[in-house]
Amino acid sequence: MNFGLFVVNGGFCVDPRYFLATEKNEEAAKVSEELGEKFETLTEIQLHHYYYYQGIFAYSEGHTKNALDLYLKAKEIMDYGLVPNIDLLYRIAFCYNKLGYTVQSTTLLEEIRTLRSKSQGTGNVPEVIFYGLLGNTYTNLGQFQLAKSFLDKTYELALNDYNNTKDKDSKTYLGTALVNYGYFFRMAKNNVEAIEYLDKAFLYLEKGSSGYLEALYQKVRIYIEQNSPRLGIDLLGEGLRLSKNNEEYRVLFNALRYLMELDANADLLYKMIIDDTILVEKNPYAVLDFCTLLIDVFNKRTEKGRGGKIDAGEMAKIACQIRERIHEGGVI
Repeated sequence: MNFGLFVVNGGFCVDPRYFLATEKNEEAAKVSEELGEKFETLTEIQLHHYYYYQGIFAYSEGHTKNALDLYLKAKEIMDYGLVPNIDLLYRIAFCYNKLGYTVQSTTLLEEIRTLRSKSQGTGNVPEVIFYGLLGNTYTNLGQFQLAKSFLDKTYELALNDYNNTKDKDSKTYLGTALVNYGYFFRMAKNNVEAIEYLDKAFLYLEKGSSGYLEALYQKVRIYIEQNSPRLGIDLLGEGLRLSKNNEEYRVLFNALRYLMELDANADLLYKMIIDDTILVEKNPYAVLDFCTLLIDVFNKRTEKGRGGKIDAGEMAKIACQIRERIHEGGVI
């Protein structure tokens, strides 16, 4: 890849893609921020790059919605005449899917398929990743036959790559393909096969990685759906200890909400969260969302006439205190 220099107010600024390619994310963020402070001097392509890379930074910090907003600004500029950026379109589709906008995600992925078939567009996304997301979106739409065809393609690509290289990336791709199968069978109401695939995925995914946590989350959801909360509590506790950012916590908090509705023993995990000052300070958005979930738990417990290890009224009170602590601490 060739990297150029941006001319900014008569001076030169290195293209932030250079730093990203060399895994110097802090330097890339700094350069991109400098560009953002000088909008009036940026060309259309530079502004497109700015929004694109700021979206990458936002997602790396666990802010999917913010990332999507930035990606869409980059796409708006691209749509005015720039060559389609396949990587950008994929990232938008990925965020859409993560936020529950399945139709929008599928539409963009099919657009990418069309561009690929015509050898159009710049940038690229490995087929093993692309078809995995496409399979997941069709799983979400309930089109299981079509979904399975794409997931089979992903697994075949991942397995071949792993057998040929045995490197870290190929191992991750294979583990992710197995997680995709686990999710597919869970949604297809075949929990036996789902658990088998998820257990296999753990063998290939690095402990604590996003793929590992996704497999863990899917398995917890199966236990919840089987009304076996005790099995999910220990597993979720492991996930909470391994999580690293807002997005990962937000997913696991959602599972904890359901566990708390089923079994008061899950309150111990809730207590672990609210007592962890560092967690609250570093992941404020996820904790705020969790507070909202707690109000829902409080209401459902009241309706069912049962409490737990933490009184329902006290639970709502603590949630409000966390909100106040976050605001007063100036962390959001």
